[in-house]
Amino acid sequence: MTGVVAETEMIADLRERLKDELARVIGPSPRVALIDFPNDRNSGDSAIWRGERRVLAELGAVVAYTSDMAGYDADRLRERIGADGVILITGGGNFGDYWPRHQALRESVLRDFPAHRVVQLPQSIAIRDRDNVARIRQAMAWHERFTVMVRDAPSLELAADLALDARMTPDAAFGLGAIERPVPVRKPLLVLARDDHERKFDLSAFEGPDVVVSDWRLSTSQLARRTALRVAPSAARHWRAQPRLDRWTARLREGSLEAMSRLQLESALRQLAGFSVVVTDRLHAHVLCCLLGIPHVVLDNDYGKIRAVHEAWTANSATTWLAGSVEEARSLAAVLLD
Repeated sequence: MTGVVAETEMIADLRERLKDELARVIGPSPRVALIDFPNDRNSGDSAIWRGERRVLAELGAVVAYTSDMAGYDADRLRERIGADGVILITGGGNFGDYWPRHQALRESVLRDFPAHRVVQLPQSIAIRDRDNVARIRQAMAWHERFTVMVRDAPSLELAADLALDARMTPDAAFGLGAIERPVPVRKPLLVLARDDHERKFDLSAFEGPDVVVSDWRLSTSQLARRTALRVAPSAARHWRAQPRLDRWTARLREGSLEAMSRLQLESALRQLAGFSVVVTDRLHAHVLCCLLGIPHVVLDNDYGKIRAVHEAWTANSATTWLAGSVEEARSLAAVLLD
């Protein structure tokens, strides 16, 4: 019981820190834009978005404009927030040169809004090619009202190299607070493993009769709902040139994005909650397991993002064990399941 209480207190503390830092950078109850909606199948990014929306609502911020990457419209954004609004860019792990399309959007926003306050919500910064440091610094450091929230110490150091105004802030998914398991435990062990260029370990070695190895997944019905929801933003972008449809299409687009984020977060929570123990190399599987109170073993990604966030914020977690190898993760999982 002591561990459960400590975990709950840790989550509440991180949530308050996130809320306090966001209140400082955006000011009292402003009109804000929240952009770069995660229109992908990474449910961890949906957890970030839902955490951001919850904290902004509690702060009294009016979210006057949202968009995904393809729907970003500088003129529409400017119209919605006026001269005093604050532009927020959703958090995640795409600051730097690992995910160039997101970085390009970030730099475009700064060029489009040189006089507005722009806030990058909590990110990890990663730059593989050191030659890109000077380019990114030149593209961003000139903006006098750009603040970057980072969620780990290595990112804070990189922000200094980039000459950016930065502050350490917990990941925005902690804005969700503690969550009760939405479904009962049905199976012993989930290995939730990423399968992209950030992967460091091959977790397929966990395969066995009592083990489920998967990345984030949606059920057939959820995939159908998500496909239907994705049609609306695309249609809205096509119709927005017609003034008489403008307000309706804006509501359609933004409502669909919000519904999509709720769907994917719900799916992630149900996927994790059905297991006694989780092994993962995804940061937000770790964060959501903390929020759900699920014992879990964490392995790092290829540039140290997960270990860095763990050391910064969840080192005292009562549900988290950090492994340095697949063999160690397997041993820890066996102990937790015993």
